[in-house]
Amino acid sequence: MLDRARKRRLIVDKTHSSASVVWNPWLDKAKRMSDFGDDEWPGMLCVEAANVSPHAIRLAPETRHGMTTIISAETL
Repeated sequence: MLDRARKRRLIVDKTHSSASVVWNPWLDKAKRMSDFGDDEWPGMLCVEAANVSPHAIRLAPETRHGMTTIISAETL
C-alpha cells in the first residue's frame, strides 16, 4: 500500500494466513475497551492476520495453528 502523504510504502507480510483484517473500534467500542482510551480511536488502525471463509482453518481438539504478521515501511 502506498502512503503518498508520508512518502512511504507499507508492507504486510504474513505466514499461514490467507487474508488481512483491518479495523478500528470507533467511539462506542473504544469506550468498552479497558486498555484503550475513549479518545484514542481516531489515531488507531489494527491490521491482523486471518483465515476467513472460504479459507477458514478448522482445528481438531487440542491442535494448533500459528500465524505471523510483519508490518514494515519503506521510504519511497
